Amino acid sequence: MQVIFLEVVSLLLIHANVMDICYLRGLNSIAAAKFMNPFLRLASLLFYFGLLTACGGNSVNTSEQSSSDDSSQPDPSQLTITGGDEIASNSQHTLRATPEANTSGTWQWQFDSALLDVNLVEMDGDRLSYVAPDVNQTTELNFSLERVLSGGQVEVGSKKVTVFPEDDVTKQPQITSSEDTSGNEADEIQLSVQALAQSGRSIRSVKWQQKSGPVAQVISVDDQDVFVIQLPQVETDQVIVVTVLVQDSGGFAASAEIEIQVFDTLDNQLPEVEAGADQEVMANELVYLEGMASDGDGEVSAVFWEILAPYAELEVNQADTLTANFTAPNVTNDVDLQLRLTAFDDAGASASDMLTIRVLAVENQPPFIKDAYVDPGVAYSGETIQLVAVGQDPDGNALTYEWHQMVGDEQALLTIHQDIDGNASASLPILSKNEVFELELLLSDGVSTASKLVSFQGVARNAAAPDPLSCLLQPMASGCPLAPLAPVLDPDAFVACTGDIANTECIFVQIAGPAVLACIDNPSPQTCGTALTSITDPSYVLEQLGEEDSAGSCNPAYDDNSFEHYAGALHEHTAYSDGTFLTRPADVYARVKASGLDFVGSSDHSDNMGLPLSVGRGDCAPEEFFDCFLFVDPDNRSDAFVKWQATQEQALAASDETFTAFRGFEWTSDRFGHANVFFSRNIINAKTGPGYAVSMVRFWEWFSYPAQFGGGSDGLLSFNHPGREDAIESFVEYFGGDPGFTFNDFRYVPAADYRTVGIEVFGKGSEYDSDGPGGSWLSYALDKGWYLAPVGSEDHHDTRWGDGDLPKTVFIARSNSRDDLREAMLARRFYAVAQNYNDIRLDFSVDNHVMGSRLRRTVGTELLVKASMLSNGTLVTAPRFELIGPDNTVLDSSAGSTWETRLGFSSDVKYVFLRVLDGDRPIAFSAPIWLQEGTEPLPQCFVPQVWTDESMVLPVL
Repeated sequence: MQVIFLEVVSLLLIHANVMDICYLRGLNSIAAAKFMNPFLRLASLLFYFGLLTACGGNSVNTSEQSSSDDSSQPDPSQLTITGGDEIASNSQHTLRATPEANTSGTWQWQFDSALLDVNLVEMDGDRLSYVAPDVNQTTELNFSLERVLSGGQVEVGSKKVTVFPEDDVTKQPQITSSEDTSGNEADEIQLSVQALAQSGRSIRSVKWQQKSGPVAQVISVDDQDVFVIQLPQVETDQVIVVTVLVQDSGGFAASAEIEIQVFDTLDNQLPEVEAGADQEVMANELVYLEGMASDGDGEVSAVFWEILAPYAELEVNQADTLTANFTAPNVTNDVDLQLRLTAFDDAGASASDMLTIRVLAVENQPPFIKDAYVDPGVAYSGETIQLVAVGQDPDGNALTYEWHQMVGDEQALLTIHQDIDGNASASLPILSKNEVFELELLLSDGVSTASKLVSFQGVARNAAAPDPLSCLLQPMASGCPLAPLAPVLDPDAFVACTGDIANTECIFVQIAGPAVLACIDNPSPQTCGTALTSITDPSYVLEQLGEEDSAGSCNPAYDDNSFEHYAGALHEHTAYSDGTFLTRPADVYARVKASGLDFVGSSDHSDNMGLPLSVGRGDCAPEEFFDCFLFVDPDNRSDAFVKWQATQEQALAASDETFTAFRGFEWTSDRFGHANVFFSRNIINAKTGPGYAVSMVRFWEWFSYPAQFGGGSDGLLSFNHPGREDAIESFVEYFGGDPGFTFNDFRYVPAADYRTVGIEVFGKGSEYDSDGPGGSWLSYALDKGWYLAPVGSEDHHDTRWGDGDLPKTVFIARSNSRDDLREAMLARRFYAVAQNYNDIRLDFSVDNHVMGSRLRRTVGTELLVKASMLSNGTLVTAPRFELIGPDNTVLDSSAGSTWETRLGFSSDVKYVFLRVLDGDRPIAFSAPIWLQEGTEPLPQCFVPQVWTDESMVLPVL
């Protein structure tokens, strides 16, 4: 059996000219091996692969959720991190990194969160700010930084910082200040300080402040080495004390005091001030102040109330009048507040009086948190999320909100921004893995504190596509054109074949594909007939080679509170291909937007997208002949030469915060079928290659080929109106049929599975699905191994785009932005609604997991199935749910618009989806929920990189 297996695989490799298929054009000499003995053919292949390996082939992990093999990467470049080496405890500092290359990249800082308070750490790309921990002995902090460039190169750096107690006199700056001095009333006194930092540090700040005595007027700024004050007027000789505090760049500080004696020399009476009698008030009570001020030889020019530390942050209302007020703080114990009323006369003299207000504590009712959540509850790498909280205090006290991250082991750190009004947000760093973040909200009324834990999902993004230069240096790296060859050239893939030829790590198993493996594992006329048909198609081997994992290898992230239903129109045509004369995509976008829908995706045929030509329909006046058939748009004739780019520009112009238009194209083969590709940078034309009638090899090659090199690796694919294109099938149906009919009989293509997301079940006002084998094209394609969700397609060539008598598709997404709609499509989190049933909204879950989910369960587990339908005014006279499993089997059914049932899981139930009927008419289809055997949940899927406009890149036709 092993010999037969190797024989089959060798034939596959040679027949498909695998080296040509894998983008090494010109290496066709390997085809001569088809005349050799099977073992010699295998040996020749191994020898040839060995030569390629010696020329630079290397192994990469083919999983999309995994990073490239580190052993193939060059040594990381070094980043220089600058910042203080010796710092004082409780001081704030910033580290900055200097990259070797001035190119874009992502930054990831690491440090010991056991020593640093993560809530006092802020990271922003190449910068990290932090507050040194409070220590009583020397402590070391270690920081590390990794920067991943857009081409995949890595730069790393590290920094060690030593923290000393802040009162360590050996580290303090050395200062010399002015001597004690004296002066007369109103004299200007100049004080100075000289400071020298130690160990190469610099002086960061100087701060002058009056400590005691009658208040002097500050003439100069208080943060320089020279400080000038004007001495106050006094009734008798007085002494004032001024302090200066000097701090260096490490946070170490030193201070000095200067005494100044003030002599009473001026013939001016000071104002007389009375702050009023001491008071006793209750906590939270409004306190009224009433003072008096007069001047015996002049006038009082100004007054000012202030509350002294430690309650200086309390605000006094109308503080510049004699009658002021403030709200007593909420306290747990009785406290005394010290207030000062100061009056100034017209000669510049001032006098003050003190007032003590005792605040009595009262029984406090604690505040409570009414609601707290993160918006959105699923956040992607690098995004900023909103932290939403609603609190209430029974006593009506002012509330303060404070958010903290509850940091787990080796967890990425959030940067939290918050103000005293409770407005808060958090920025995610660039994530290398998916993580669940937990936040604590503290709500305080000044006495009591309530808390609540809130969590959200942080999802990493797929690695950015490498640039061309990186692919020249690492041709087998993930995302480069030759990456599909990596597993073929991986020696470990051949070693895995020894002993157990069926080992899934064996390269021959990977290349053989599901059709050949099914024949070997379960030989039968049907399985082996399918295998024989498959290997006669040159594209078969290519279909097995690709970097992306199956869509069943991960489960998309979802949160009930963050995702909503967005209805839109897909598959629209204009005169850019074969729609109504003189129409363009902008007309589609405007009409669908005006209809109140949330999004639209147009998909003119790619056949003439690169030509100033229209095969439109409708009436055309003689004077408009050239515009109808050549220029398309009389107002923008030049767009006829760049339709693909013009479509993108029109989509962007039509999009705003409430509506999104996005571009796609329809690949058109009258033998294999039609397919829409959305969100791709480039296009491909079926009619200029073998895709129209010979083979889909070029299409699947293009679909997997890197977008930055002209391919379609950024596109999402949906099969259109299955079974309608039968140019060959109609002639040979009675002779066994055309093996290429309906996309090679929906032959599963592992290399395309992750981004092949949908199949049309409604279109052009019709229902397609029930025409399929066994009564369902959707079920038939799912049974072949595809992960597809149903599409309600308008496929409209007239001008009534968006009308209610055309089918619609509903995405379940975080928003209707382009990125979130693309994520929903990639997640298969969407459903189809029929014409005249556009307002239906459908919910479907298994064990509370939304449609599109991929679940693992043990055999025999009882699954909770829930379904509900909102008609939103649409008349549904006899609603009925059908739960569909493999082979279009109706596993259960129920009449009504809500349903809850139980389903026992068995290994042959690999998926379930809902078919919704009004009587006997299908009116909606849900996306499936896929089921696998297993006990551990699947990892969450990564999400794509943020979409960027690539309209400047010329399309590949």
